[in-house]
Amino acid sequence: MTFEQLEYFIAVAETDTFYTAADILHMTQSALSKQIMKLEKELDVQLFDRTHRSAQLTYAGKVFYEEAQKLVLQYRKTLNRMEHIKSPVGEALAIGTLPVLDAFGLRRPLHEFKTRHTESRITIDEVEEQELMFGLDSDIYDFVIGNEYMFAGRAFTLSPFGEDELIAIFPEGREPDRPVPLAAMADHPLCLLNSYTATCQLCLRLFKEQGLAPEILRSARVGQILQFVRSGDAFGLISRMSLACHPHGGVTAVSLDPPVKYRLVFAARDDSAESLLIRQLQECLRSSLQLS
Repeated sequence: MTFEQLEYFIAVAETDTFYTAADILHMTQSALSKQIMKLEKELDVQLFDRTHRSAQLTYAGKVFYEEAQKLVLQYRKTLNRMEHIKSPVGEALAIGTLPVLDAFGLRRPLHEFKTRHTESRITIDEVEEQELMFGLDSDIYDFVIGNEYMFAGRAFTLSPFGEDELIAIFPEGREPDRPVPLAAMADHPLCLLNSYTATCQLCLRLFKEQGLAPEILRSARVGQILQFVRSGDAFGLISRMSLACHPHGGVTAVSLDPPVKYRLVFAARDDSAESLLIRQLQECLRSSLQLS
């Protein structure tokens, strides 16, 4: 088993098709299928149910998916640590961010900042909330771009820069013509993000505060939630930024009533918030936001 095979497996699991995953990975569908079959042979289990048009995970596949995420994250954590000790020269800075860089015009200034500080070892991971939460739990990141709920109880210094919103996702043609109360969402099967994410915990807290007990059909990643909603099996609750970062044909987003909005923040570890490199990074990003 190789880490490349794990990443191939995760890509197929998250896109639900070998074709799309192969396109994302810049390899042929045949080559990708062979790697997955090698992995299945080594594990002696079937990871995907190939009797359907989409690549649906078997029970064994669902279990292995959770373990594969942990293994890949630990692998990245190890690489980051080794990167930090390669040379005694320069400061190391590990940055983790939700996929909001394009929406706020932060991709270019981040790249330019890294280019200007070649004496420092700067790594940038743009990942979904699941990976970012794992990274926080594993102490991988020094600086994080995320939502404010991710840092509850964590030793991070937060600096707001934008806003996101929790939205309801419906199959196209079945959406209401106005913002929907949370209580109305609880009357239908729902898909939420994985239980350890801050967004899922926010949803569960809101339901609890209103005395609601919805049927959670599945906890999954954004792409999988959209697939379930598109098929008509469930409605979903995700963030507006998450929706914008995924192809979302066949689904419609509707705001909640009352709306649920929260801050996006730059977050630095308390023990490194005064780092000159981090202060310079925040100034760079804030300047780009003011100019946009």
